[in-house]
Amino acid sequence: VAIRILSIDNISDEYNEFSKKLIYHFVASFAHIYGKCYMSHNIHTLLHLSNDVKKFGSLNKFLAFPFESYMQPLKKKIKSGVKPLQQLVRHYTEEKILWDSRTSKTENYNVPFNFQCKNKNRPFTDNSCEPQFTGWKMKNFVLKLNKADSCIKTKNGDIVQIENIVTSKLNSDDILIIGRKFNKLTNFFDNLCSSHLLGIESASNLSHLQSWKLSDIKEKMMCLPLTYINVFVIIPLLHLQ
Repeated sequence: VAIRILSIDNISDEYNEFSKKLIYHFVASFAHIYGKCYMSHNIHTLLHLSNDVKKFGSLNKFLAFPFESYMQPLKKKIKSGVKPLQQLVRHYTEEKILWDSRTSKTENYNVPFNFQCKNKNRPFTDNSCEPQFTGWKMKNFVLKLNKADSCIKTKNGDIVQIENIVTSKLNSDDILIIGRKFNKLTNFFDNLCSSHLLGIESASNLSHLQSWKLSDIKEKMMCLPLTYINVFVIIPLLHLQ
């Protein structure tokens, strides 16, 4: 909970102090839970996170996750133990030249992820028409017509499950998403703090079919079913900005 709070932009001093207390409690309890032998300087550095967020902004602005996530692609560029640095520089340069030549001709986002789809079982609304698509690549994420990649949050706060990606009848350059929004959003938990603060919601009661423009999408969400019938927990995905 503390790390999630510190990952939110422009949090208040009150919540920053609250996350600091949670981290202090975790560090103080760490030795009793896991053993003193596992206490290290990495555990101690957690105590400074809330102050760092006050100084530099949310964790997303200075964390090492993007670098660590890219370590695996970097390792794959090294084929042997001979001159690893030279191999890395050469392969990286080759990929960059190839990437620049492709992106100079066309944008690398806001394009269909897959070819056009002619599945007659997917829904349409009165303002939509062919062609329809099985996926769409946005700037920071990919949307697909499957359970894992079809939940989004709009700029006005609607949580939507996408059922189709189609073309607008009014303007063939406009792409629409067809789906249903959750009419009922409540806190998934309220111990320690409200889950709404973290963008985590309990969602239910899907609406009738509606359409939104792609430009209405704010972020991609994770939608996980709960044990209750037709109730889901909605969690925003970090590291996409």
